[in-house]
Amino acid sequence: MPYLVLTIILIIFSILDIYYLKSYKSKKNVMIFLGIIYIFFFGLRGFLAWDWIHYYPNFNFSLNLIEAIVMGDYTFNIVSNYDIGYKVYVAMIKCFTNNYHIFIIITTIIDCLLLFICFIRYSPYPILSILLFLVYSGFQIQYDLLRNIKAILIFFFSIYYLERNRKIIVIGLLILEILFHSSSIVYLPVYYIIKKNILKYKKIIYSLTLIGVIIFIAQNQIIIKFLELLQNLKLNIISPNSLLIKLNTYLKSEFFLVNRGIGLGIMEKFFLFFLIMKNSKKIIKIKYGKIFANMWILLFFLYLYTNDVRIIQERFSLLIVCSYWIIYPIILKLYKGKIKLLLVLIIFSYSSLKIYKSFNEKIKSYPLIKYENILFDSKSFEEKRKIWVETIKKYK
Repeated sequence: MPYLVLTIILIIFSILDIYYLKSYKSKKNVMIFLGIIYIFFFGLRGFLAWDWIHYYPNFNFSLNLIEAIVMGDYTFNIVSNYDIGYKVYVAMIKCFTNNYHIFIIITTIIDCLLLFICFIRYSPYPILSILLFLVYSGFQIQYDLLRNIKAILIFFFSIYYLERNRKIIVIGLLILEILFHSSSIVYLPVYYIIKKNILKYKKIIYSLTLIGVIIFIAQNQIIIKFLELLQNLKLNIISPNSLLIKLNTYLKSEFFLVNRGIGLGIMEKFFLFFLIMKNSKKIIKIKYGKIFANMWILLFFLYLYTNDVRIIQERFSLLIVCSYWIIYPIILKLYKGKIKLLLVLIIFSYSSLKIYKSFNEKIKSYPLIKYENILFDSKSFEEKRKIWVETIKKYK
């Protein structure tokens, strides 16, 4: 029910955003109101989804920044391989509180500010972008990816400076992204590609799409074979055994290698691909249009070419999923009348369906994602850990 209520609220305000709110001030005022709802919903959440099982004990064991400096312990008493940026971030907040739930409130406020600043800057319809954020990985990012979300949002924030060619600031933000999560090194080539006008190379894009479709349909496990090659070569560049251990885990697990097949998701992607290519000349004339269209094309190719390995598809797609949050509003701005209304209905219908499928009571993980708020009915860590253990058994 809470997920349904949140979705309805965002759809109603998105309609106002698209058809009635014209001034910057009116949009900003509504965004502030929705920001309060956002912080209430996510900041006051209980132990939801999966990764709190790791984050909660690590937060409790972590030293605060002053303790770490005095003791000279720059592991911050955290034994996991969390990136240094996240460790310092937690240690700074622990200077003010040792309560995990207050930590979640603080970190959610920071996330909300970054998100909403970016939506107002980049999106013609910033309220619609909030809905699209939740539809396209937002719940997962906010619930489970306490480290990744900072890197993703810093990258999202950096687009403002990339568009203005402020290279030094972009490089500084890239370093910060990598400090929070090492996978952010991928952003280095992404920055270069999305700044180019790749939409003008339509023949190349169509050719790569055709090849991608063949690979997607054939399901010949090219990526899996490549990973197995790496495993057999015992190639490990980063650190001893870590890459091999991860590869072995992924190659043995159906959960990580599951193929999604042809469904509504791929149809939606081709629908958006069609809209982008059809309106490419108009999109590149819109501020930020070229950048987010290019980013989405990369996301589209990633989906086609890595369908065999879910873990790769999900991990890397999350890095550039922010393209979804902006490109739909940009395209929507190009249309008027009945066509625009039809697009709005399609977006709302797909969004509602996607959220329903992610949070309905029939899915295996529902006991973990059933909404809880610490102000009302929230289970303790030990109570929720038992549910976590029982839920994980369903996937074995």
